[in-house]
Amino acid sequence: MNEISVVGELLKNFEVGEREYSLEELMDYIYSLLRKIYPLRQVKLIASGRVLFYRGGKGSFSCSYTWNVPKLDWFELHFEFKGSYDKPEFDLIARLIMELITRILLYEKYKEKEAHLSSLVGLVKAFDLNLKLEDAMLLILKKALDIVGATRGSIILKEEDGLRILAAVGMSKKFLKKPKFSGAVKFVFDKGFPFRIESAEDIEKYKDYLPPGFPRDSYKNPSFLIVPLKLEGEVVGVITASERIDKIPFSFENERILLEFANYAAAVLRTAKLYADLKKFPFYLMESFSQALEAKDVYTRGHSERVTVYACVLAYWLDLPETTIQNIYQAGLVHDIGKIGIPDAVLNKPGRLTDDEYELIKMHPVIGANILAPIEFLDEIRKIVLHHHERWDGRGYPAGLAGENIPLGARVVAVADAFDAMTSNRPYRKALPVEVALAEIERGKGTQFDPDMAEVFLKKWSEIEKKWELFRDEVNFDVRSIVNRLVEDKLLR
Repeated sequence: MNEISVVGELLKNFEVGEREYSLEELMDYIYSLLRKIYPLRQVKLIASGRVLFYRGGKGSFSCSYTWNVPKLDWFELHFEFKGSYDKPEFDLIARLIMELITRILLYEKYKEKEAHLSSLVGLVKAFDLNLKLEDAMLLILKKALDIVGATRGSIILKEEDGLRILAAVGMSKKFLKKPKFSGAVKFVFDKGFPFRIESAEDIEKYKDYLPPGFPRDSYKNPSFLIVPLKLEGEVVGVITASERIDKIPFSFENERILLEFANYAAAVLRTAKLYADLKKFPFYLMESFSQALEAKDVYTRGHSERVTVYACVLAYWLDLPETTIQNIYQAGLVHDIGKIGIPDAVLNKPGRLTDDEYELIKMHPVIGANILAPIEFLDEIRKIVLHHHERWDGRGYPAGLAGENIPLGARVVAVADAFDAMTSNRPYRKALPVEVALAEIERGKGTQFDPDMAEVFLKKWSEIEKKWELFRDEVNFDVRSIVNRLVEDKLLR
């Protein structure tokens, strides 16, 4: 067996996605395969000093490779041979091995993200109309601690008369009785960004903020993480996590995950404060969830509101029934809710997306529909969210529906969504001129868009453009008020 055969065997047997291979399976296979043609004695895979895989005898390594997997870690791959071998030839094989390892690691990270998303969706399903705010927060906290591997934690709000603990797991009775507004908790409230102990150096750096009894002298289990819980840009609470099960510090990925749970908790908190009527709680939870998404995606801030305006006015021009327009209004506000499950690095990427990243983006209508699925009376809105990226010619996603098989509301939102996407700044380009966007809608009639809806939008746009510019950038963007002023009718009540 020569090097070409080795490459062929590796590519044939380890196509990521065919089935779920573990990193250990891959490395075991590589080790056994290489030993058939090389005098290989041992192999070791290391990430930041941690041994991920080791096979063979003991001794020093004569052949080493180092590479970085973005957002994951730096990796080292070491080999030791007990005889001579062709180094240039083996370098080619090593590069393929590193590529396969990277693919396995990224696939595992994707599956981890998918599990994380399933947890969030599971939280939505767990809510019922009679759930108390404290019970909702405890569900969020337990799931968050489980995912980041922590054994203790809390959700704390700051109120006029001090701190209020909404939920706690594993905390001392003294803490529960009277939490102190000091140390690391005060640091997060004051600074507005996360507090994380990752190394022994951090212990010294933040010594004035650490709680009593924190291990300063011995670096045994200094795992400590606090993230802010924000409403409208203001820190109103924190989520704390400590004492990891595996005794290692919290990572940046743990911090990011806990921040997403904080966004979710903020959405629940905001909804509970604004809407005491629990019968309306599920929908407004989704609206707040959508705003939590836009809070982390600077390029889509206000996008949902503008799409809702365009879609409602187009529906009015089409003389659609009032109930349909109300459904379009609600769907417009949450049409991109599924993007809460897309990694920030993909969502805000300034350059062209890879094929894999684009496939991840295409998951957002399904994710959004799954989030809405447990709420039965939002079924029509769920259908619009699910199908707003379908195309008239059947080449859209996720279901490839065509023509009038696409729900009516989804066809309306598709035109509005495309127009705002083109006329807004995006991570990868500046906003296009309105005339260019209108030309694209003209070009997409009968292929991307319902031809009748596209035609009405194009004919009517000039009638409304001047009036729209008067309040397109209003600070207090009241969608209902703006739609009513645009059509000079009490369309949304």
